[in-house]
Amino acid sequence: MNPVRILLLEKEAQDAKLVEDELLSSGLSIEFKHHSNPDNLLEIFDSFQPDIILLDYMVDSMPGLEIMTQIRKQNPRQPFIFVSWEIHESSVIEALKNGATDYIFKEQLSRLTLSVHRALREAQEQHLLDRALEELRQSEEYFRSLIENAGDIILVLDQKGIVRYASPSITKNLGYAIDDFVGKNLFNYIHAEDLEGAKYVLTGDLEKKEFSVEFRFRRADGTWRGLESLNKRVHENPGSFKIIMNARDITDRILEQEALRESILRHLKTQTELQKTQQKIIQQERIAAIGQMASGIAHDFSNALMPILGFSEILINRPESMKDLEKVKKYVEMINTSARDAMHIVSGLREFYRQKEKNENLGVMNINKTVDEAVLLTQPKWKEEASAKGVSIRVETKLEPIPEMIGNEASLRELFTNLIFNAVDAMPKGGLIQFKTSVEEGQVLVEILDTGLGMDEQTRQRCLEPFFTTKGKGGTGLGLSMVYGVIRRHDGTVDVKSKLGQGTTFLIRLPIKSAVDFEGTIVQERKPEKVCKKMNVLVVDDEARVRDVLTEYLSGDGHTVETAPDGNQALKIFGEKKFDLVITDRAMPQMSGDQLVKKIREVSPTIPLVMLTGFGELMKAKGEHPEGVDYLLSKPLTFEAYRETLARVNSAPIS
Repeated sequence: MNPVRILLLEKEAQDAKLVEDELLSSGLSIEFKHHSNPDNLLEIFDSFQPDIILLDYMVDSMPGLEIMTQIRKQNPRQPFIFVSWEIHESSVIEALKNGATDYIFKEQLSRLTLSVHRALREAQEQHLLDRALEELRQSEEYFRSLIENAGDIILVLDQKGIVRYASPSITKNLGYAIDDFVGKNLFNYIHAEDLEGAKYVLTGDLEKKEFSVEFRFRRADGTWRGLESLNKRVHENPGSFKIIMNARDITDRILEQEALRESILRHLKTQTELQKTQQKIIQQERIAAIGQMASGIAHDFSNALMPILGFSEILINRPESMKDLEKVKKYVEMINTSARDAMHIVSGLREFYRQKEKNENLGVMNINKTVDEAVLLTQPKWKEEASAKGVSIRVETKLEPIPEMIGNEASLRELFTNLIFNAVDAMPKGGLIQFKTSVEEGQVLVEILDTGLGMDEQTRQRCLEPFFTTKGKGGTGLGLSMVYGVIRRHDGTVDVKSKLGQGTTFLIRLPIKSAVDFEGTIVQERKPEKVCKKMNVLVVDDEARVRDVLTEYLSGDGHTVETAPDGNQALKIFGEKKFDLVITDRAMPQMSGDQLVKKIREVSPTIPLVMLTGFGELMKAKGEHPEGVDYLLSKPLTFEAYRETLARVNSAPIS
């Protein structure tokens, strides 16, 4: 600890010695300096910088109070202790009133040490206080500078909304003079539509101490500006508080948001109008496409019927071929396959736009077998018909071993059939059609090549579009678009390579997937169900051939069958006998299938009802299911579908 610097102003040397001894005897560490007259006093003060000045009431001819006044001009906080012989009480009071720490009589020097300690303590406390006050002053000056130069509006409100302080930015932002604005109620300037909310947030009984609010505020010129304020409540005492508000002009942001909102509304309106226009155009295109679709249906049915008619006429016109049972079986199988492919024609009209469905009829298949079947099915077209025109067309297959995959065999067979027919049409002078299969990087690659006329680049790029055709009125533009739809629904890809005069090559890539790869997809690989329970069945259809086929199906499995050509006769027969099942057509004269179902339900609510209709596929696609019908089936009805439905009707086990 540094020694205490003590300056003694005392004329008498003997008294000075007494003071010094007293201080030293107290154990106080001091640096002591004695000066006997007021000459050069200020120079001594500046050089010595005493912590405490001890002085007599009179130093030589100069009063101690005058000396204290001169030194206090240089250091207002300088501690003084008067040490003098006993004088009049008024002199002591005067010295203390002028700022002396203490007044010690020389007869009582024992009090001097305590008085020195007190003076040091008070000086230290005063120093700390002065420093704190200076820091506070600097802080206030700093924050005042921030507030006065801030772009934001700073306000202090009382709990009634009266403005008690406003920063200079109130003039810059809102045009009000500070003196005119302070003392006014803030709520008088807030837009009427925003007033209730602003009052509630600013002066309401809220638990939060900090909160924000947006409102419109009237400028001095009468215009409105949008303000966003951050507010803090400061409680002075119970039941009383002030609000510190920091407000910012957000008018530009509001205008931008309104402009954006209007832009979005305009965009939505334009989009809605565009969608309506597109719907009209699509509807017009659909109406215009009905003729093309009708032509396409006829074209595809002709393709499917050709093997049926061709192989059946061979059997009819060449009786000797009936002796070759192996060949007969082969012909019958091909007729059956062609008939099944014809079943897919109606659904095939949607191939180019519909997505893969979860109930897609998929199964384990071999792509090489499907290619061979397509080649055989189309033989009457590319061989017999072409030969009759004097044209030679060869079909070659180079099929590498391919692992089994999951796919829709009928759709893929129809795909290859369409490509063969297109290739034949593109080779009026004959040529070669070649199929190649292989496996590349986990995919089946099917390459179909022809040596026909080929296509230019524009045609090649558009050949997969619906209704795009190069065959004039004879073309539908559906064939290749259906090809693309089938491939897409098998998660595959197709590339078309072609040049005029150099033929065309289709490169089809299909993923090799197992059943587990088709999540939610029904993989069908069923045998005809064995029906155990024998039933009495009523069959209603206005087509005699349909009744005959169903009668053969049912009677062959041991069921008793009654038939009716229309709804009226069906109701008469139903009233005379007891039946376990009714199978009815939908579109019939006099009474529709829907009407028949309703009447039967009135007398027999629980009897199983099956509707077999040529519109079954389209109804399923649209999600239609006639009321009262338990099972909806599509014509033509396969033996497997017939047996599966009957097994579900009588809950017989499926094997």
